Amino acid sequence: MYKARLPKPRMLALAPALAAAVALFTFSGVPASAETRDTGRYLIHYNALPTDVLDAKVAGSYGIKRSRERGLLNVAVREKVEGEPAGRAAAANVSAQWTNLSGQMGTIPIRQIREQGAIYYIGEFAIRDQEMLTFTLQVNPDGTPPQTISFRKQFIVD
Repeated sequence: MYKARLPKPRMLALAPALAAAVALFTFSGVPASAETRDTGRYLIHYNALPTDVLDAKVAGSYGIKRSRERGLLNVAVREKVEGEPAGRAAAANVSAQWTNLSGQMGTIPIRQIREQGAIYYIGEFAIRDQEMLTFTLQVNPDGTPPQTISFRKQFIVD
């Protein structure tokens, strides 16, 4: 179980870090908190966090609403390429759902972002204080069989 608790004053940037390095996964200045699934040919990186940690200007440029009550799901797929430690950005079909401990479910609308040689998928969802969500992702890189990924995250809204 991972509790998402990031310092409030620390504002994070979305686009530059994705283009810069997979090690930082999504947001510069934050240790790699993304999880990874190795499918053999691809690495699928995924993470969920509150949107209020995003820089206001960056969030605005992507149409992301910054709020303590909003979460952001981020998925990136990297194809393994010999001689390229970070691999190469790969397109995929991505869908996502959440389930809370009460059994309520919802779909997370996913949109693709392409820029500076990077491809990633983001989706927003509502969060509540102390809420534990289970995310179920279906990730299908370039026509390969779909990968089902599930992970849990608890959100703390101060």
